[in-house]
Amino acid sequence: MEQAGRFQRNQELRRDGKVVTSLGVDVVTGLAVLIYDFPGEPLLKQGFQDVNGLPAVLASWVQDDEGTLVTAYPSDATLVAPGESVVDDQFVLQALTILRDAAKRGLAHGDLGAGRFLWSGRRVYLEGYGVPWKPGLPRPAAAAVSTGAAAVNPALAAALTADLQSAVKALLTLGAQGISSEVAAALRGATSGKSGADAASLQGVVRRLAGGAVTVPSAGFVDIVLPVSKTGGAGGKSNLDLDALDFTPVAPSAARGLSHDPNEVGGGAAWVCPAHRLARRARRDAAAARHASSTAADAGRSPIRPRPDHAA
Repeated sequence: MEQAGRFQRNQELRRDGKVVTSLGVDVVTGLAVLIYDFPGEPLLKQGFQDVNGLPAVLASWVQDDEGTLVTAYPSDATLVAPGESVVDDQFVLQALTILRDAAKRGLAHGDLGAGRFLWSGRRVYLEGYGVPWKPGLPRPAAAAVSTGAAAVNPALAAALTADLQSAVKALLTLGAQGISSEVAAALRGATSGKSGADAASLQGVVRRLAGGAVTVPSAGFVDIVLPVSKTGGAGGKSNLDLDALDFTPVAPSAARGLSHDPNEVGGGAAWVCPAHRLARRARRDAAAARHASSTAADAGRSPIRPRPDHAA
């Protein structure tokens, strides 16, 4: 065991190049901490806790060109392994929210692999921010990215894009079993390198998908809004809720033989899948038949007569 100020290193967790990560304890409070030792200067200062989901920085210093960063370790936190049931759509949404908020602060990570995701009390944490994982990693920008910090700092913009790509790949690996196909498709699209998505836009897409009402691209036609329902509780999978869809008949358009105009991109009635319309019509006809049968049966029954003691 080695002392670093008021913090005691108890167990070396990993080595990434010249960065050593140790699990330790604050000897004053008795709380668990993560201690990072590396060449160079820490990128975050003591007291940084501006982003929910990033462990608070308890101390940082540099001595003889060797830097140390100490962060809080979430209570009973565990590393997430691939295939764990906790990695579902809500897990992805929490992780992307952290990335979005860090990007707004102009804060890049530099090494967001699957081993950086911690799970504690149904919350996601990303550890390792403030460590210079790569040479030349930009320091946190003074202004938020939304106000143009990334635009005036190409290095920061590139680092944030790399963070998003690495985090998305890690989420796809961790959530191979628990992430819905819709959210997985959105994540894979962000890794293609052609979408140009940033953390904020991807978080917005996943928020709609994980929230229940999803918007699916409709191949050049109007957007189709598909409601989904959860099965198996909060950790269950999302399934398309056909009964919640609106199958109201759509008036024929100018395009012959079609219930929608393929040239109409916006406005007008929403396109409805013909197969779904037929299925709803069949269920409606079956219900009408049952009602007619019940009415006929009631017509053949004897009328209800009052009991003798209630007769007028």
